[in-house]
Amino acid sequence: MKSSKLASSLLASTAVFAGVLLASGHSNKVSAASYVKINYSSNVRQTPTTAAKIVGGLNVGSVLSYTNTATANGYTWYQIGTNRWVASAGASTTNATTSTTGTAASGKVQIKYASNQRSGAGTGYSVNGSLQVGAVYTYTATASANGYTWYKIGDNRWVASAGAAVYTGNASTTTNTSTSTGTAASGKVQIKYASNQRSGAGTGYAVNGSLKVGAVYSYTATASANGYTWYKIGTNAWVASAGASVYTGSASTSTSTSTSTSTSTNSSASAKIAAVIALAKTEIGKPYVWGGKGPNSFDCSGLMYYVFLHAAGINIGGYTGAQQNAGTRVSLSALQPGDILFWSANGSTYHDALYIGNNQYIAAPEPGETVKIATISSYFYPSFAVRVLK
Repeated sequence: MKSSKLASSLLASTAVFAGVLLASGHSNKVSAASYVKINYSSNVRQTPTTAAKIVGGLNVGSVLSYTNTATANGYTWYQIGTNRWVASAGASTTNATTSTTGTAASGKVQIKYASNQRSGAGTGYSVNGSLQVGAVYTYTATASANGYTWYKIGDNRWVASAGAAVYTGNASTTTNTSTSTGTAASGKVQIKYASNQRSGAGTGYAVNGSLKVGAVYSYTATASANGYTWYKIGTNAWVASAGASVYTGSASTSTSTSTSTSTSTNSSASAKIAAVIALAKTEIGKPYVWGGKGPNSFDCSGLMYYVFLHAAGINIGGYTGAQQNAGTRVSLSALQPGDILFWSANGSTYHDALYIGNNQYIAAPEPGETVKIATISSYFYPSFAVRVLK
């Protein structure tokens, strides 16, 4: 018994000592350019050990170059940047480069599904904009990464074939910017469901007001984005057909302004929040699938998109890049049920979840897992929150 305890003590001491060595920078330098592919959503840590602080996350399919390796906790760790390490639990070496340099190509590409715009050709690059359904862009180069063809539509602006396709139609709809203007149209629109008012025609634009059920507004232009028709009801004021429809009744109820906030009772907002949480709970146990937006499988942002759309009639966008702008930023110290939690900095979020109260949230975590309830912890602490319903 004593020798067994002594062996255990020596083993524990060795593990601690190894951890200290690794944290101090003792690792194996890679002599040539090498790459690692992310097979499962993975945490990025400050040093090569599971005890180190999490400093970010990586999406499935990302391919990154690494310069050093280390061994700890039964894993090989790859250094993908200064104070940035990822474990072999979710990654493996590959011969593929981060992304290929754009090959000679040019033409036009049309956005088929609401898409993230990235700073480079690959899912490992930061999101720096969102692209609206129907918009057509001129591309000047292509690249292959993560199983997709990527189109360069501007300086540090790339979109993947997952949401875009080569366009051969009339070039009259082409735009050189990531914002499309509304087409000529006018009339009146009535709010059917409590809706967000946005600064532009698309879920990627900032929410700058809320619109109450029954209100009627005059619109002066329309645009198509995210699968909806958007109505321009004022300067920098747009509403989607997800919560509004063309009004043909008496004009006596019309209002020429769109800056008033919702006068809906708190009970109405509470009812929607309760409905969103209730729907999210019914999805518990369903599998995580990358890009899944229901009803049979979800990824993290797909679950948020699904529950807000089907329980509250609000389209918050299908990706974290759009969802982080779907409401009002709130402090993590003032969380309320129904808030959306986000991980990583604004503009580079890689995970989100629905806060349900009592320090708990519902999320679709990662491949191999299912939708479940989890508890906020210092080990995996969110970065900020957004309130869509209030």
